[in-house]
Amino acid sequence: HDFCWMCRDDWKLHSKATGGYFKCTRKEAEEYQADQASALSTAKEVNSAALKRTMFTERYEEAHVHGEHFKKHAALLAAVDRNMADVISAVAANATCGESMEHHFLTPVVLELMCARATLRWSCVRSYFLARDTPERRGGQPSLKLTIYCGLQAALRTAVDELTAMVSARYVQ
Repeated sequence: HDFCWMCRDDWKLHSKATGGYFKCTRKEAEEYQADQASALSTAKEVNSAALKRTMFTERYEEAHVHGEHFKKHAALLAAVDRNMADVISAVAANATCGESMEHHFLTPVVLELMCARATLRWSCVRSYFLARDTPERRGGQPSLKLTIYCGLQAALRTAVDELTAMVSARYVQ
């Protein structure tokens, strides 16, 4: 015979390192390598699924926070309207209309803050799908499109937080 009955490969591939001619270990080695490759593949799939769950959870929590801030802005809008009504009634009582209309811009500002919070909330959803569907660059770095998108999202978040702090601390107390 010109082949091994155990692994069915050519005799030329056999030596003392493979168990010799009477006890072939080539098939066992191949099965071990196949098992290792299968285990590595399974581990990669599990890791990938865990990363996707983590990414989803982070984006969901961030969107939820922006939703809660949106509700707080609705309460802020009600407070601004109350305060504006008080200011207008005080102006009408004094009949000097020119001095107290400096706060007339607050209602549109709070409405814009609410729009910005809604935009931030839904941008979290968009960033999840962008991260999920965009292939990574070499070295496991996120795509350039995702990097730019997240940078713009962070800039908007910072601006909205600063404006919220200014409006709520200065004008609504």
